[in-house]
Amino acid sequence: MLKYILSCIAMIALVACNKGQEPDPYINMPIGKEIPPTYRTIDIDNIDPELKNEIFKYTKGGITVNNVDELPEYTLFPIPQEFREIDYTKYTLLISHTTLAYDAENYRYNFYRDNLSDSYVFNTSFVIGADSRLPDNIMNISRNAIVVNKLPTDKKVTYSYGLYSSGVWD
Repeated sequence: MLKYILSCIAMIALVACNKGQEPDPYINMPIGKEIPPTYRTIDIDNIDPELKNEIFKYTKGGITVNNVDELPEYTLFPIPQEFREIDYTKYTLLISHTTLAYDAENYRYNFYRDNLSDSYVFNTSFVIGADSRLPDNIMNISRNAIVVNKLPTDKKVTYSYGLYSSGVWD
């Protein structure tokens, strides 16, 4: 009887753990083109209130551009010609802006589909050195951008970033 019970438990465990039938919750997606971050350094104690509001507006999320008319006008980061020349019938431009209290040594972009929330994620990871902390009143703002295959306009894109110490990716 004990063998029968143990066999039943083992079968139930095998059926419950059969993840081969389930789709991956996260799927890496191709990036057609990576546009290296552009950085601006500002003294937060000495900036215009309008610029401060603009910085807050652009760093609290990201921008999904499916049409050249959707390109954002941003004082710190004028629109480069490269953004205007994208074929928006085939591609989508994803732009994020990040505030950093560090000088970044390197970066890495990741773009993946999140099947759990039926959305996409654009993540920028910055590598920072041990001595890269900026003075309290100084901040770097980065514009991060990638070009991906055309995304449906109704799909949500989440924008995120992370900081990593030097040596993690070496």
